[in-house]
Parts: sequence; C-alpha cells; structure tokens
Amino acid sequence: MRTGRGAGLRAVAPLLLVALAVAVAFVAIAAGPGRPASLDERTRAVGATLRCPVCANLSVAEAPSGLAGDMRARIRAELAAGHSPDQVRAGFVAVYGESILLDPPRHGPEGLIWLVPVVALVGGGATGLRWLRRGRTPAAVPPC
Repeated sequence: MRTGRGAGLRAVAPLLLVALAVAVAFVAIAAGPGRPASLDERTRAVGATLRCPVCANLSVAEAPSGLAGDMRARIRAELAAGHSPDQVRAGFVAVYGESILLDPPRHGPEGLIWLVPVVALVGGGATGLRWLRRGRTPAAVPPC
C-alpha cells in the first residue's frame, strides 16, 4: 500500500471533482434563464452568426458596410414579424448559401477536422489512465 502525499491526493481527487461539479451546477441554476432579450439584442445575436458578404470574416452585427446594415434591418423586421432566429438564418442561407454562416454545420469531410482532436483527447486520456494504473500495481512480496 502506498503512503505519502500522492496517495492522499488520489483519494481526495474524486471528491474535489464532485464538489466542483456541484458548485458549477449551483452557479448555473442561480444564473437562471435571465430576462427576455429585447428585439435589438435578438437582432444582434442573429447578426453575430451571419457573415457579411462584403467585409471579410466580420459578422453582420459588426460589419460597417451598407449591405450589412440592410441585412440587420431585414433581421430586425423578420424577428419583429414573429420569425424564429433559425427561420431568419434559413432565409439568408437560401439566398447566399451556407457560406453566409459564421459557424457552418459540420458534415462530410469537414467533420473529420472536428473529430480528430476529440479522438486524440480520448486516446491520450486512455493512455494516461493505463500509465497511471500501471504504477499502482502492488509490490511483489518475496517468498519466505
């Protein structure tokens, strides 16, 4: 049996993780859903997900171009008419294609770009666990 500082830390680590998870959950519950967003906030939120066709890699919410201003006005009008943010985005995708989205859906070969880091993290974690467990094997007792 191991003794010392390392053994005590290994025994307490799961409890610390559980305590941290509980604290995060309480903070999330206390924050709550918040107040309903105003039309301006919702317009900015939808505009922040759309790429300005004129300004390279700027969102519609941030772009200074006239086209971005027209797009913001259209977003505002559609939200005021009762359309959901997803419906508004779908309308822009129908006109400009998926390239208008700042965060396009991941499918096809592009999905592999997002899958490789996840596989690497899982593989690294499994390798690390195996390495840690190998160090925990009990010492062999010499025969009498």
